Amino acid sequence: MKKIIITLSIMLLLISCSASGPVFKPEPAADKNTATVYIYRPWKYFNAAGYPDIYINDKHMFALKNQGYGVVHLNPNQYVIRADKSSILMNNWYPGPNSINLTIEANKEYYIRVSPQSDSITPIANTVMITGSTEIILVPKMLALKEISETKKVN
Repeated sequence: MKKIIITLSIMLLLISCSASGPVFKPEPAADKNTATVYIYRPWKYFNAAGYPDIYINDKHMFALKNQGYGVVHLNPNQYVIRADKSSILMNNWYPGPNSINLTIEANKEYYIRVSPQSDSITPIANTVMITGSTEIILVPKMLALKEISETKKVN
């Protein structure tokens, strides 16, 4: 009985840390002078309960929960898109920050995948130490549409 309660508790925790908005739906461009940028995180067990905040040129945009996506419309320009811990105490995103520099062109779509990566697993006495990093990459549209189709919009 104790194992069932623990298992159910863990499952509820993981579910509550996933995005809960509507399933992915492409958005029309704001206008032909801007670009549409989708930033998404496919479901992954590693650091499933943690989530990074997304910043564009150091401006906070949204928290990117597991299996979630956010969308922004940007004017043509150079941007730094960064996944990082929030300023909230006890933030649970431990793979660390990472960023990508992107030159945005008008009337285009961009897909950026953010994903925690397990770099090493080291047993230490009766515990395990896991180190990780944050992958943030520009993804080709065909692959991105396949991955992002199973995500939900973050608030």
